[in-house]
Amino acid sequence: MNDLHIVAESTDRANRIARDMPEYLSKRTLLAHEIPLAPPDGHVVVDVDLDKGFHFANLKAWLKRRPRGRQVIFAVDRGNRYQTVQAYALGATSVAPRPIDRKAILDALLGATAALLDDDLAVDTGSTAVFVGVRALQRVFASVVAGARLDIDQVEIAGASIVSQIASTGLRQWIETVRMHHSQTYQHCLLTTGVAAAFARGLGFSAVDQQRLALAGLLHDLGKGRIPIEVLEKSGPLDAAETELMRQHPLLGFEVLRKLKDLDPQMAEVVIQHHERLDGSGYPYGLRGREIFDLTRVVTVADVFSALIEQRPYKPALPFATAYRELVAMGPKLDVDLVREFGRIIAASLADEAVATGLSL
Repeated sequence: MNDLHIVAESTDRANRIARDMPEYLSKRTLLAHEIPLAPPDGHVVVDVDLDKGFHFANLKAWLKRRPRGRQVIFAVDRGNRYQTVQAYALGATSVAPRPIDRKAILDALLGATAALLDDDLAVDTGSTAVFVGVRALQRVFASVVAGARLDIDQVEIAGASIVSQIASTGLRQWIETVRMHHSQTYQHCLLTTGVAAAFARGLGFSAVDQQRLALAGLLHDLGKGRIPIEVLEKSGPLDAAETELMRQHPLLGFEVLRKLKDLDPQMAEVVIQHHERLDGSGYPYGLRGREIFDLTRVVTVADVFSALIEQRPYKPALPFATAYRELVAMGPKLDVDLVREFGRIIAASLADEAVATGLSL
């Protein structure tokens, strides 16, 4: 969904709409008389004078040639029934009152999920890596919601930025910064990515493998892009039906990634396996032991630890030492050798709290 054509009768009007759009959308502005021979290859916003008939025949023919599933949003004067009828006759899939703005367009394209993908969620934390990470996650979720192809290059750039910041400022600073983010979904993905990167660094992984772990962290929950936003960002515990719905996200994410021929296939395996447990108690398939890949085991430890230490409206974040003891208590569900190494690395990375709480690893 990342391509957006903006058709208007003046350059100023087209540019105003373009400036108001999120950064993750690729914008192309066109004047009404410049409708090209080629069909639109993305979604379309049209803001033209619907009380006049200029260019309507060309516009209608052009819009008919758009790919299946692309949206066409027309700006209309509030309460003007004639313009609304005219817009739908020309090919509109929805209309929005003029002056058309970002919220109206994103709501038309994405429904309630637009709230998760809006630029305002990229809070100013002073961290370039967090900013780039949020932008990458916005692109990931926007593509998943719209059924569009993922731009993996942008996610890899974000992963490399996170690896670099972890190496420069450490895991504690990363956790404190990411906890400022008010989206549960983004906070968890960024925490998991940072913890996975720090874990890989502590294990002595090469720079390339550290970035693979960061990429896996950014992608591991992408299937949540197909979970209703009211469930995904719910401010309280999920009920049984919501929990069952949420448990579908590994399968949904796998379906997205398995179609990408240029992506490391282990990324798709991490996505579908990251809630599996070595004793067979996980989901979606109840895999056991060696059926679960080594890369997944590393991401799973980071994922569980991150879920325990993140801020949520209905529960406080656990202290690091307490969260680690929860990992240990999971016993055969996780790779016990990795958990032991994770404890050693976390104790070194988060030494202040480990000492203060008397953590013994």
